[in-house]
Amino acid sequence: MTPDGKISGIPISQGTFAFSVTLADALGQTVGQQFTLRVVPDPQAPSIKTVVNAASFDNRLAPNTWFTVFGDNLGAAGRDGSTTRLGGASLTVCGIPAVINFNSGQGQLNSLVPSGTPLGQCPVVATVNGRFSAPSNLTISAQAPGVFRFVIRASGLSLPVATHADYSVVGPQAAGLTPARTGETIILWSTGWNEGAAAPAVTIGGIPTKVAYYGPSQSPGLDQINVVVPTGLATGLYDLVVEAITSGKVAVQ
Repeated sequence: MTPDGKISGIPISQGTFAFSVTLADALGQTVGQQFTLRVVPDPQAPSIKTVVNAASFDNRLAPNTWFTVFGDNLGAAGRDGSTTRLGGASLTVCGIPAVINFNSGQGQLNSLVPSGTPLGQCPVVATVNGRFSAPSNLTISAQAPGVFRFVIRASGLSLPVATHADYSVVGPQAAGLTPARTGETIILWSTGWNEGAAAPAVTIGGIPTKVAYYGPSQSPGLDQINVVVPTGLATGLYDLVVEAITSGKVAVQ
């Protein structure tokens, strides 16, 4: 309470709350009053509906993992890979500011779980132009591998973001891409790796593959899973499964 009798603060949840104020004079005489405060949602405040791994789109997250927030009133469109405030929006994970590299302007933020985020239950809070969202609670694990995917619009085919050694994209010839060859080592681009991670189990067409390398790339939060395409596969499209998660189709010729 200020000297002129004002009580102020920022509500962190909605609902009806009862509180009392008691005043005392120099003689020790007191007087009290009960009050009821009703807090309603701010229609212009940001809100978080879903938080997912940006690659696998499940709820597995770890430090140094790219994640996606879907919600409302999340600011204006923008792209920038090195800022914690984009389009008027910022995010904290366990109270730690997180880098945002994409704001759709239509309710989507792509962000990186800070490297120092503790494991366990953790709130994510969005702030836009001084307004705060309610916290969205999630679980931070030590590892959260997920392979990025993209969709070919003409066919609706979901493909992993995979490249050849020259970094050209692996995919079907019908889409103007180059299929993988049996015995070739291709790079699956992923997120969710942290120090001490074991190589993930990977299959192509149900056949286990050799993981030649699993670890970070030169870009924060962007990891590589280098796998050898099994021999004996005929030309076609095959399911890629990483750690029991189907991550699109691999084109092989």
